[in-house]
Amino acid sequence: MHKNKWMGRRFNQWIENNLRQMFGDEWMLDNPPANFEVLLNYSTKLKQTCGSYEYSIANRLRKLGLPIEHQAIYFNRYIADLTLFEARTIIELDGPEHQFKKEKDQTRDEVFIRFGFDVHRWPMPMKTEDLDRKILSFFKAYRRFAKNYPLKPLVRSPLLEKAYPNGLVQRALNLKEIKSKKDH
Repeated sequence: MHKNKWMGRRFNQWIENNLRQMFGDEWMLDNPPANFEVLLNYSTKLKQTCGSYEYSIANRLRKLGLPIEHQAIYFNRYIADLTLFEARTIIELDGPEHQFKKEKDQTRDEVFIRFGFDVHRWPMPMKTEDLDRKILSFFKAYRRFAKNYPLKPLVRSPLLEKAYPNGLVQRALNLKEIKSKKDH
């Protein structure tokens, strides 16, 4: 993963100052910036544990040529599900749990919009025809950002067990059970 040249201390200070001017001190107290390392680890964990529909949607858009990124970190506070960075566009895939987080999602969307991002919220799960229609309309709206070369599909890390503290122990126990079944 290459390091963004704009993600330095001054850029983070600029973001903090702009957020403070836009939303005030009370908002800053309710939405403190996260430790970047913690956010990076959480983003990695989300990449490994998220639903397969995120990968399938991202890969369908990548197949159309759009350079979609998965679980990208913004403003040292938020992780976006899918991002078309060059277009400053975010797709949030909202499962049933988002019914209880509407106010938080609205505030988050407001931050992105104030910084010039387009935010698309897609309810999940969605019927296949509706999803096809959404993907096609999204592609039509952002086709100018499509690449004319093949993009590698996004894949889940093969070591999903490492996302959990006891994963390696559990994997070892499973291998032991398999070996004992073969011996008998």
